[in-house]
Amino acid sequence: MISLALAAILFLILSFAVNQMLCNYLPRFLYLAIMFPGVVLHEASHAVAVVVTGGQISDINFFSASGGHVAHTQSKIPVLGQFLISFAPMVVGLTTIYLLSRLVPMSQDGAINIPFSDWQLPKLALLNGFHWWQIIIAYLLLSVSITLTPSRQDIGACIAGILVVAIIIYILYKNEWLNLPSAIVVYIWYINIALVLSMIVLWPLKIIKKR
Repeated sequence: MISLALAAILFLILSFAVNQMLCNYLPRFLYLAIMFPGVVLHEASHAVAVVVTGGQISDINFFSASGGHVAHTQSKIPVLGQFLISFAPMVVGLTTIYLLSRLVPMSQDGAINIPFSDWQLPKLALLNGFHWWQIIIAYLLLSVSITLTPSRQDIGACIAGILVVAIIIYILYKNEWLNLPSAIVVYIWYINIALVLSMIVLWPLKIIKKR
């Protein structure tokens, strides 16, 4: 459980940091090309939640200055409605990441221990050679991961929601009412590694831009 919590916290921090670096240091067209699948999923999740909670969409844009936005009327469900609208991309994004991650082949050769757990991090089989469709999956995973974090206008509602969900998961896990598959932790740690590598690749652009 500690390993999952640590991986999740790092994931949220790293995805936000990489998003900011991409936005600040890449040309606009390249930023949109990288982020587009994730932005579409993010904004579509907002839009669906708006309709489900009784609101009306007045405008949806995937190419705004902030990467995308959904303008809508107030939800007909007091308090909870806005929370669901703000939190929807997190749920849909994490579900998409989990489903896509299951398509990535793993190998037990050279596995290393995951911090704070008895589980092991298997070596990605694609490191021994991969196909074009695996590159597409990796691209989609990064795009969805980077756009998963809430926007500034959603962050207030999402932080409260994340804390509530985290407490519920902890209570269920502590009472052995919930069994979390080790694969979830493995996938998150691998995405964290990919995000760190992305930051390393983007770091020289930060130095160049400052000059």
